[in-house]
Amino acid sequence: MFTILINDDGTLTQSIKEKIMHRESNAHIFRFLANPILKNYDCIFEYRTPLSETYETISLTPSEELYKDKLEYLLPIDINLTYEVGKLDFKFIFTWLEMNEDGKFTEHSVKTLPTSVDILSVPQWSDYISNEKLDNIAQIALHNRALLEEQRKLMEMSSKNS
Repeated sequence: MFTILINDDGTLTQSIKEKIMHRESNAHIFRFLANPILKNYDCIFEYRTPLSETYETISLTPSEELYKDKLEYLLPIDINLTYEVGKLDFKFIFTWLEMNEDGKFTEHSVKTLPTSVDILSVPQWSDYISNEKLDNIAQIALHNRALLEEQRKLMEMSSKNS
């Protein structure tokens, strides 16, 4: 289980790492461990996809029991997280809304610094099969995949040069 410690200073430490492959779904689970002082806080997992830089959030609920004296949040690593190859950036926001005696609300929030995990490319075995052995539809699909890969590489080079 890919385990990440949410430290009191707002940093994230990857204590147990696993290889996460492109387009895997529900093969792995993120385990996030936090200080029990955050038990009354709502936990929001924010992430940004590697290539399209799409921003998403997921609300997490802690497990019923503490894990090694820490709050435990489990998140299955699904296709939404592994859809693109590259560094998946993420961070957390913990919020708690407190009502005082006057009926006014005070929002408490704790934010972490971002970290990232690598979503690894999986070799396309079909790229090594000779064209004579592929039917026309498969050839078109492979050609389109190659064009998309070239476009992705150009976008990466362009963003590095910016």
